[in-house]
Amino acid sequence: MSKADASFGTWLKSRRKTLDMTQEELAQEVGCATVTIRKIEANALRPSSQIALRLAQCCSIPEAEHDAFVRFARSEQTDGHVWVDKTPGAPSIRFEADRPQNNLTDLPNPLIGREQELEQIRQRLLKDSVRLLTLIGPPGVGKTRLALQIAQELLEVFRDGVFVLPLAPVTSPQQVLETLANTLGIKESGMVVLSEEIKDYLYDKEVLLVLDNFEQVLDAAPLIDSLLQTCYGVKALVTSREVLRLRRERRFNVSPLSLPDTKHTADVNALLEIPAVALFVERAQAANSAFEINEQNAADIAAVCVQLDGLPLSIELIAARSMLLSPKAMLRHLDNQLALLTSKSYDHPKRQQTLRDAIAWSYELLEPDEQALFASLGVFPDSFTLSATEAIVGGESPMMVLDQLSALVDKSLLLARTDIQPEMRFEMLQVLREYAREQLEQQPVHQVVNQRFADYYTDLATDISTKLTGGQQREMLQRLEQESYNLQATLKWLIDQHQITKAMRLTNVLSDFWHIRGLITEGRRWLEELLKSISTSNETIPVDVRIDTLNAAGFLAYHQSDYLTAHQFFAESLALIQASPDQSLVARVYHNLGLTDLWLGQFSSATDLIQQSLALWRTENEHIGIANAFCNLGAVRIEQGHYDQAHDLLIESLALWNELGTQRGIAATLLHLGKLELIKGQLTAANQRIIESQHSSITIGSKTGIASATIYRGAILLHQLAFDEAVELLNEGLDLAKEIGNKQLASLALRLLGRIASEQEHFAQAELLLAESLHLCDTMGYKAGTADTNVQRGWLALRQQRYAQSLELAQAAFALFQAIEQPAGLLSALELLALLHAANGDYASAARTWAQVHHGRHALAMVRTPLDERTWQQARATLAQQLGPETLQQLLDTPPSEHDTSGLLFQIISA
Repeated sequence: MSKADASFGTWLKSRRKTLDMTQEELAQEVGCATVTIRKIEANALRPSSQIALRLAQCCSIPEAEHDAFVRFARSEQTDGHVWVDKTPGAPSIRFEADRPQNNLTDLPNPLIGREQELEQIRQRLLKDSVRLLTLIGPPGVGKTRLALQIAQELLEVFRDGVFVLPLAPVTSPQQVLETLANTLGIKESGMVVLSEEIKDYLYDKEVLLVLDNFEQVLDAAPLIDSLLQTCYGVKALVTSREVLRLRRERRFNVSPLSLPDTKHTADVNALLEIPAVALFVERAQAANSAFEINEQNAADIAAVCVQLDGLPLSIELIAARSMLLSPKAMLRHLDNQLALLTSKSYDHPKRQQTLRDAIAWSYELLEPDEQALFASLGVFPDSFTLSATEAIVGGESPMMVLDQLSALVDKSLLLARTDIQPEMRFEMLQVLREYAREQLEQQPVHQVVNQRFADYYTDLATDISTKLTGGQQREMLQRLEQESYNLQATLKWLIDQHQITKAMRLTNVLSDFWHIRGLITEGRRWLEELLKSISTSNETIPVDVRIDTLNAAGFLAYHQSDYLTAHQFFAESLALIQASPDQSLVARVYHNLGLTDLWLGQFSSATDLIQQSLALWRTENEHIGIANAFCNLGAVRIEQGHYDQAHDLLIESLALWNELGTQRGIAATLLHLGKLELIKGQLTAANQRIIESQHSSITIGSKTGIASATIYRGAILLHQLAFDEAVELLNEGLDLAKEIGNKQLASLALRLLGRIASEQEHFAQAELLLAESLHLCDTMGYKAGTADTNVQRGWLALRQQRYAQSLELAQAAFALFQAIEQPAGLLSALELLALLHAANGDYASAARTWAQVHHGRHALAMVRTPLDERTWQQARATLAQQLGPETLQQLLDTPPSEHDTSGLLFQIISA
């Protein structure tokens, strides 16, 4: 370590290794979970005061330095250095506290005239009794700007960070939770309720959440209240036009800026001390460097600020016109407009009328074609491109639309983002967007514009989806991410307009995107809503669209390991395929049913269905389908123990995927090849395949692929007896699996972690891990997983000398493996039974059972891994001592008969 600002996690890892301790050993000494130590060392978690103190004791820190050490461990800020490691031989480094995490950005302009409010808000937020503070005020009064300034100033106060949630594009309580989860780096898993995942993440953290523009999602207020009730270290600073009406809520009314006395404007310097005037001058000079306040215009500037009631946004909008209009001209125009608009807007509060006046005035200054464009841009809920504007708004020429957009940018009604690739995007302030939307809805063309919007984004998503199987996958996924809110708005509008067929077509093409990016729960919600709407819709849904939608819903359910639900969707689509002329669609139905049968342990049925899909795809010459079928037939053959066939099928699939340039297919096929090599004990080859698979998944950002590869790399390390490294990867993979809601991957990671805990005699931890794995497998109907977990539970019981329980688990696992005809599983159960025979003193039966294991391994060409070899050598030594080497060898060399318990094993292998 050589950095002067080295983190606590880095220090702890170094000290632990100096003390020759594993993470598990340190966790036992401290009295916490191993995963806690892992996260602390990764700087993903700061320890509580109690754990920090135990770490000081376990790491031999002098008692006199404990307080300073705890501050260092928790990254609590002080005026100077937090702690210096004075241990003999330790590097002479001063450790300083890490800067808390945050998503704050640099503020573009100084905050003017809010010093008193800032101090009041700060003092109230720092009170222990204040957990939720709402900044209340009209639009344009500066609530957001105040909140952002407070966030910057309190960053060092909240140990675990400050996070801002812009809720302007959000329209539902569920989206509030999703936005919060995304901001904090929590991905919706579908395994537990998202609100509970957020609570679990924030439970022991000290965080300030800034929830901006809450007025449009007031129904989400109880969710925030529940979060604060559970997470005592979390506080919320909310900006809203309306109160949240919660008991714990404390309110702070944000008033407009202080105004000048228009009767006393002779002293220009004194006038500049007035916040409203100071803001006007600062913003006017930003737009026009030659602008200055003087004796000639001071009175007019003061009058303009008074007319605008000191609302910051109103002042900024008008000050931006200083290049075109003098303060006197501004004042004259405002006088006329205010009288007109106030008389027509009695349903708005006075200050809101004033803000509308400022926006309306800016709108009226536009040329007619610019007004039409500005109003039409209200159709966009989020940023948009020039291409989208041209297609939706229209115009005589692309150059004309570009000129009009540039004019709106120049007049501060639009922001151009040139830093976004591949195409520049335009953004609009929320309050301006609301006004534009109002103007659009008053125009006869508003339905036409909304329909063009929906058609454009449906066509865009459809076009992009066709490129998700080639070399442009990564770029196309990024484009879909950029248009996420626009696509959501399209779906909502289509559903509201009862255009169910179009909405279904859009969800169908988005299903791959939702899967790859780990947005599976979001996709399932849209699809299930649409499927429910069929019964109430007057629209006749084409059968192909219904089949496609059922397949998309099943596809996403399948990728969250919800196999029974997926099977129901696929079976329902199967009942409709006789009416479909689209043979590729029929093939997809067969293929998807085959996949669910595979993981439900119905291997023969899976083989038949996938082979039917392969035949149809060959007839249609559809290479993607053919590659998919080869890949998944290979997966079935792995489960059936036909390893040579599996290898040939997977190699053929890989060649096709490489020709197509489809990274997702390449990643999946390489993963199956790696899994095959792992089962056969070829660990070096397996590791190479899985690393290559992981690289392909990283290229396209496939969360499922990354999680799978990470977990299987952990499995390889387990078999190499590298337990510490395996635990790190398995925990990382488990977190990813939970993010995307993939129960099968999560259950596998838990099972492997349970095996390691069992091997290291952390029995209580192993029990919990294996119990959780078993629950997930049973929930999925994943029979192979249930049987494998019971084998691991049997091993655990055996190590604790609970022989009757171990035997019961081994027999249950054997019966289940026998029912689904999985040879590798039968061998693992037989190996456990052999050890149980020896533990019970029946050494001859133990040797005969080991003989069955050896012959089975030989028939399957399976090589022992270091983990397998260690188990066998320990058993061999015991048997040789009890039976004698010659008798043991004779028993091992005797071929198993058809009457042995493994008779079915050899029938399966030879089938």
